[in-house]
Amino acid sequence: MKPLLGKISAFDVRECQFVVGRQQEIALFSRFLDNRMSGGGIWNLYGTGGVGKSTLLQVYRLLAHQQGACYLLLDSRDFSHTGHDLLKALYMQMKGVPPESDPQSLLEIVLDEIQELARDRKVILALDTFEEMSGLEAWLRDRFFKWLPEQMLVLIAGRQPLKGPWLHSPVWRERIVRMPVEHLNREAAFDYLRRCGVTEEERMVRMWHHSMGHPLALSLTVATQWAPDQTLREDGMNWFDDIAALWLKEVPHKDLRRIVEAASVLRQFNQEMLSYLLEEDINASLFESLTALSFVQPSERGWKMHDVMREATCGLLRERMPKLYRSLMERCAFYYAEAILHKSRKADVSWEVVELFYYVEDYSLRAMKHMAAREKYYWEPLTDSTIMDAEAYVRDRLRTRKSTSLKKIDPESGLEIQIDLSAQESTYMIQDIDLAAFYKMDSRSVQLLRSEEGQAVAIAVLVPLHSGTIPRLSHDPVFGPFLANLAPSDRKALETPPDRPAGWFIRSLDYGDPTDPTYIAEGMKLTNAYMCSRGILVISPQPVEAVKQVFLSLGFEQVPGASHCHYDGTTPTPYFIIDTREDGLRDFLVRLLSQSGMNWSPSEEASSPKSGQESRWTSWNLTAREQQVAELVVEGHSNPEIAHRLQVSEMTVKKHMSGILGKAGVKNRVQLIRRIIGQA
Repeated sequence: MKPLLGKISAFDVRECQFVVGRQQEIALFSRFLDNRMSGGGIWNLYGTGGVGKSTLLQVYRLLAHQQGACYLLLDSRDFSHTGHDLLKALYMQMKGVPPESDPQSLLEIVLDEIQELARDRKVILALDTFEEMSGLEAWLRDRFFKWLPEQMLVLIAGRQPLKGPWLHSPVWRERIVRMPVEHLNREAAFDYLRRCGVTEEERMVRMWHHSMGHPLALSLTVATQWAPDQTLREDGMNWFDDIAALWLKEVPHKDLRRIVEAASVLRQFNQEMLSYLLEEDINASLFESLTALSFVQPSERGWKMHDVMREATCGLLRERMPKLYRSLMERCAFYYAEAILHKSRKADVSWEVVELFYYVEDYSLRAMKHMAAREKYYWEPLTDSTIMDAEAYVRDRLRTRKSTSLKKIDPESGLEIQIDLSAQESTYMIQDIDLAAFYKMDSRSVQLLRSEEGQAVAIAVLVPLHSGTIPRLSHDPVFGPFLANLAPSDRKALETPPDRPAGWFIRSLDYGDPTDPTYIAEGMKLTNAYMCSRGILVISPQPVEAVKQVFLSLGFEQVPGASHCHYDGTTPTPYFIIDTREDGLRDFLVRLLSQSGMNWSPSEEASSPKSGQESRWTSWNLTAREQQVAELVVEGHSNPEIAHRLQVSEMTVKKHMSGILGKAGVKNRVQLIRRIIGQA
């Protein structure tokens, strides 16, 4: 009987024409079919659910059919997970109904058939949804794969890369090619949308950001174009159910699902943070089960959930259990607010501030950040060699300035933010700025936002306020009137030593494209970093009501009785300030949370961490090293991270932890953290 290679229909061909963004993977497979690469081996395709692994296997199937190759495709869901049943399924594709025989005999029969097929054609075996074949891995590795023809190609598609015994042997390692299947980039996503008939630029951008480049999410979003419900077409399909259901198949029991829901509210998390959030001790075994899920990935500060999965799970939680969702959001905000109060006197808290704003920002800020692209940008301090770059940026902005209209939609509330600026208004903050003078005043003053390619796309002039800059700033046409409005004692308080600025003045915050939400989001992150540094932060932005509301939503307050008319010579332009000196930080955080409807009462220990901390260390009789370990614990670091920071062994950290817990009179890390930040 002629081998059954699998029929290809016109429908299959048409489906493959919608595959985008997989050029490298397809080119590699074509090279194999064309004998332009030696041998076969194992290609391990892995990636999160819905990312397109099965689709890629179908493209390979079509290409193999066109070249006359034998393509055997097995989905784990199509047979019982025993070696004998897998062999039956394979024989069915090659020859038809398998003979009645014992497992060993059938194994030899199937291997003989594959050897015969491989004499005059390429043979490919594809195994899909491999994560569900865990019980078969040892059999495949030890009884089956090693006897396949050397020139045969095996495709293994699953959520996780092959690991464990697959990597222990150097022979398996050299035969395995890892092929991560990633999200679609912007170009590929737009290509797919155009193939689906979506051509309007604004709609394409919205759909790209809404789906985050996740292929299944993008496909479901496109499906709304043909939905009969007008609301679905306008707002985009609520695909939370589909995406979450796909990935939650990995979550076998309700305890783990509850932890997944809590983790989805945190942008980054560790075991201690989850315990704080749920107000219970999360044991190590349960936490390890969480981090083993394919949609949970290591991050710089612990772990994070895949963006699409996090948004889908959050969406379901927000819709089905709004009270629980709101409670978890509040707990997250309280966690970071307490951490900021506790750490700010002795350490940089810019990361905590950025995280806090995720939970308290209003719809306009969320809209900006949600629509931001995920390409990498970085703020670079000006140097002698880059002054010319900065000046060229300003000249180009002034030469090409034009009126702008920025319109974005908050993904949670559906509310819209719109900011309209005339050509002149869009360059108010850089129209006559002397970058060299500010750089000479204090070399920390000027920063450029650069793309990965090194292109300058935005500029920020944030002048430190101290004894070396205040006299010169008194002559600045924008900041001078603010200083003149201060009482002599308040002005004198700003003349601190240069190494301890009393605050910062944002003289300029300008974007090469004022409508690009990515640049604006990066500017917000930069501004966030200065907000809780126990100084003042002053800005005088364009006198436009929508711009004013953005800064008020960030927690700034308008300075009474102070203004200037420098931008256009006639319009009084106000100043906005955040003052976090002394008790100002506590008041700022309370006000910020209150704007989001959160009634937060900071603990006395967190409000005055220095004195409370010193007395606590004294009462607990901690050694200097134990104090260091305790500080890092409350910052959320794991034992391995603490060991790396302090350059000691993990065993040493565990010994210190044991001593700290005993002296503090608590049983675990969660209770320790609560005591330190004033929760118990």
